[in-house]
Amino acid sequence: NPAILLRIENEYDWAELVDYMPIPFQYSNNYYTRQPDPPRPPDPADVALDTADPARFGRNALQFLGKQSDSDFDGHGITVAILDTGVSTHRTMPDTHITQIDLVDQSANATGDNYGHGTAVASIIAGSSESVTGVAPKVDLLSVRVLQNDGTGDVFTLAEGIFTAVERGADIINLSLGTYGDVRYLQAAVDYAVESGVIIVASTGNDGLVGVTFPARYAGVVAVTGIDALERRPTYANTGDDVDIAAPAVGVVAAWTGKEDPIVSFGGTSAAVPFVVGALAGVLSDNPNLSGEEAVETVMTFSNDAGSPDWDEEYGNGILNIGRIQDRNERGIYDAAVAGHYVEPVFNENDSVALIVAVENRGTETIGFAEVKTVIDGVPEYVPFSDIAPGETKSIQFAISREHLEESPEITVTSTVTITDVDDQNARNNGKTSVIVYQTPPEIE
Repeated sequence: NPAILLRIENEYDWAELVDYMPIPFQYSNNYYTRQPDPPRPPDPADVALDTADPARFGRNALQFLGKQSDSDFDGHGITVAILDTGVSTHRTMPDTHITQIDLVDQSANATGDNYGHGTAVASIIAGSSESVTGVAPKVDLLSVRVLQNDGTGDVFTLAEGIFTAVERGADIINLSLGTYGDVRYLQAAVDYAVESGVIIVASTGNDGLVGVTFPARYAGVVAVTGIDALERRPTYANTGDDVDIAAPAVGVVAAWTGKEDPIVSFGGTSAAVPFVVGALAGVLSDNPNLSGEEAVETVMTFSNDAGSPDWDEEYGNGILNIGRIQDRNERGIYDAAVAGHYVEPVFNENDSVALIVAVENRGTETIGFAEVKTVIDGVPEYVPFSDIAPGETKSIQFAISREHLEESPEITVTSTVTITDVDDQNARNNGKTSVIVYQTPPEIE
């Protein structure tokens, strides 16, 4: 259905016009949309000390994600649309083909990105230099400018940008932006893209709220939150029922615009989105017969469990792991990992809180026997496991009493998993230490 954008100066005249419109129609407000606000400094009163001082990735994000050199996992033949402030040519993307479309200033020739945000996003996907190496450096980029130079825009233009990207042949749409306004025509644009087989990936927002921004909140959109280099969700990253996956979002090296094409430290959920987009482009280029939906399922299935076991509202399905995606069809990989430590937020009927240790099989073979050693404030516990299937997460639960918390609210937990019958091929993820400063939780209802 056609849509038009009107600027109304007198709401009473508009109400009268609506009453006399000759044909059925629907209307709604045009909300602002924007790039996520820059991450705020952490609150010293954060419940978890782990999130109080986020650790930067620097140039190590791809190493953290386990990406291996693979000539087919490079995004060739895939078109990624970046709906943002524009994308400028940059020394970090010397061979990348960029098609420019400007929906903000349609009277002028599109010249790229005068702000920097869109170029930073693009470099994480398509960078191919020593300074910035992207996840999928051989993608074709379709830059659709929907944000002004201050990083703000409107929902109508965003919806138009989605329709435009689909019509111009995008395989994946990168939306490192969002709004809290839910309007019909934005939902219609998303539905059109999803029905056309186009993958939409969007940021959850940097406001530290429960509830992600639109369009990440819509069904069919991959909603991406952020983590730091120690696999912790920064407190600014929005949470909620719609979170799908987490990716690097703190101190990531990226391109920017300006004098001599600078390199910057980039962060927030804006930075997390292009890592997931690049991974999806790699999956599609490496497996051209997969549908977009199947590519998304692959990325989700081989993410690393984090937070509470299995899906949760902070990490979604887990943390992006490109190495597991690339190795998923290779037999003979044994890899046990401590996925995380999680403390339930309420006292139970036994006047204690549950500390959960999650152990995940990140290999491609069933782990016959393993042992987990967990040390809580200096006291060790040993728990054996058997028959852990590939991708399966098993958990151990410890009770931390109210008395313990009142005497020592700072809990130090160290867990180590050991495969006892074969060699573990990735010992780097066998252990994890967490220091959790716990405030008095509420009673169970």
